[in-house]
Amino acid sequence: MQALTVNHIRILFCFVGTVILSLIAYLDYLAGANIIALFTLLLGAVLIINGLYIWLGKQEQAGHHVDVLFLILLAAFSLFAADIKAEHSYWSYFFPIAAFFLFSLRSAIWCVLAYTPLALYIFIQYSPALIQAQIIFSYAAISTIALFLAMVKSRTNQLLEPLISSDEETGAQLEKFFRPALTTEINRAEREGTGLLLVYIKHQTHHQKYENSTALAKQCAHGISRFLRPFDQYYRLQNNDFAIIMPHTNSGDALITVKKMSNEMPSDIQNQMQVGFASLNVGDNEESLIQLAQQELKHV
Repeated sequence: MQALTVNHIRILFCFVGTVILSLIAYLDYLAGANIIALFTLLLGAVLIINGLYIWLGKQEQAGHHVDVLFLILLAAFSLFAADIKAEHSYWSYFFPIAAFFLFSLRSAIWCVLAYTPLALYIFIQYSPALIQAQIIFSYAAISTIALFLAMVKSRTNQLLEPLISSDEETGAQLEKFFRPALTTEINRAEREGTGLLLVYIKHQTHHQKYENSTALAKQCAHGISRFLRPFDQYYRLQNNDFAIIMPHTNSGDALITVKKMSNEMPSDIQNQMQVGFASLNVGDNEESLIQLAQQELKHV
């Protein structure tokens, strides 16, 4: 649900923004403002590139560089457009909206504070004197509304964070739930007298294809999730490692399942992947199982 709330809405914002900017560029072109139309299309291109990065799951690889580039271009364009034609000073209104949407609350506030002197210069220098106060008030009102919505979003995310149990990029459970869940399964297995197996999957892949991206984690999660039973649980750990809690399972059955998972992953991941198995024995707890699984790491 978190992925739907964040990434899909960001993609929608990029798509709608690109369409709007394209329409504005077309209107500027019809009005003979070819240079402004070209810059407007450039802003739209940056937005659509950002949307493609998110859609392809490479936003982490791009970092916030595309977002920063968009804000810089928007700030420069607002000055450039107003210098060509005074009524184009309305472009300054878009900056606080974009800042609070694309960045975290604190970063967006600093961006808007840094941009406001430029916005005031644009309004005073290029806007008619009779409507300068109205334009400045409109900018302040838009910035305040954008700030208020960003604060609501930030507060909502803080309230929902404890309820979110799965990783938005892979669908795996979050690491903070791993040890409590493992303790619960140990108690259940001891109470019912059934087997319990912990599988630890570690990667040593340093291929450039996966560097600074979530591609590795997604490829692994895809292979793992295909062969999980309804009562199995898998968790994404640090360094794109994974842990799988498999009740009612022995090492032999788990090895067969892990080999099937491995076959669903690219060969370069398979070659660098190590797997450790730890079966529950009398006196074990979550720490001893995790340590044993890590000690037993080897290629499968």
